[in-house]
Amino acid sequence: MAIVLASSFSQFMDEHIRVGLTSGFMEKAPDSGIFTFGNGASVNVQTMTTSGYLNFSRTSATQVAGNISTTSKSYTLQYQRQVSLPFNILDGEESGGVLTIENVVKTFMDQKAIPEIDAIRYSIIAGQATTDGHSTEEDLTVANVMERINADFNAVLNREGAMSNEQLVLYASYEVKGLMESAMLDKSLIVTTSYDSILKTTVFLYNGVRIIFVPQSRFYTSVTLSNTGNGGYAKTAVIGRDLNYIVANVVNSTYGIIRNNDSKVVSPDTQAGSWNYTFDNVLYHDLFIPDEQVDGIQTSYKTI
Repeated sequence: MAIVLASSFSQFMDEHIRVGLTSGFMEKAPDSGIFTFGNGASVNVQTMTTSGYLNFSRTSATQVAGNISTTSKSYTLQYQRQVSLPFNILDGEESGGVLTIENVVKTFMDQKAIPEIDAIRYSIIAGQATTDGHSTEEDLTVANVMERINADFNAVLNREGAMSNEQLVLYASYEVKGLMESAMLDKSLIVTTSYDSILKTTVFLYNGVRIIFVPQSRFYTSVTLSNTGNGGYAKTAVIGRDLNYIVANVVNSTYGIIRNNDSKVVSPDTQAGSWNYTFDNVLYHDLFIPDEQVDGIQTSYKTI
C-alpha cells in the first residue's frame, strides 16, 4: 500500500498531545459547543449572553421577556505548522526495533510538538495580559511570592467572569515552585495522586486553585517560530522574558483549539529504489481569549 491515511496516527497524536500538554486545561473540544470547524484553518467561535433579572409582579398577567444574544465570530487558526519525517526501514532494522514509525512520531511530539504548542499558548496569554494591563514585571523572592500570587488570585476573582477558585489554574515555573515551597514552610502545597492503568497523575493545589508547573523552556512572554533548519521555536530576542506565573480562568477565558490535518504515512513503494517511509503531518492550532473574558487572566514575568 503506497499511502496510508494515518487515522490511527491522528488519534494517537491527539491523545498523546493532550496528555503531554501542560496547557491542556485550556483545550476546548469540538463537541464543547463553543466552536465549530470550517474549511482548512477556519474556526467559528460562539459566545452567548442573556439579560438579567427584572422585577416580578404577582398581579401582572404577563412578564417582561428578557433576551438571549448569541454571536459567532470567524477566526483563522494562526499557527499552521507541518513536519515531514523520513524513516529508513533499514535503519529501523539496525536499531534493534527502537527506530520505528511509532517511536519517531512519539519522540517528535514529546520533544517538539508539545513544547511548541505550550509555548505559543503561554506567549499569547502573556501578550494579551500586557495589552490589557494585567501583567506585572517583577523579580519574585521567598519574601513576596505568596503575597503576589494571592493578590493576582483576588484580582481575577474580583473581575466579572471568574466565579470561584475552582475555575482558576495557576501556571508557574519550577523556580516559582521552589520559592512557594520555601515561603510556605510547614504549610506545604496540597498534593493528590491518582492512578489509572497507564498513568500516575499528581495534582498540586493552593487555596483551592490547581497548580501546574511548567518548564521554563516553554514559558515565555514571546516566542519566535523557526521555518528553517530544525524548525521549532525560541524565546524572542530582546523582548522575550521568562514568565514567573500565569493565573487564568480556564473555564471562560482561554480557548485552546487544535486541529490535526492531513496525517499520512507514505511508504517506499511510491518511489523506485527508496527505502524510506515518511510521516507527514499538518497541524493547525491557536488560542483565543474572548473580548469579554480578558479580565480572567493575570501574569507575572521577570525583569530580565
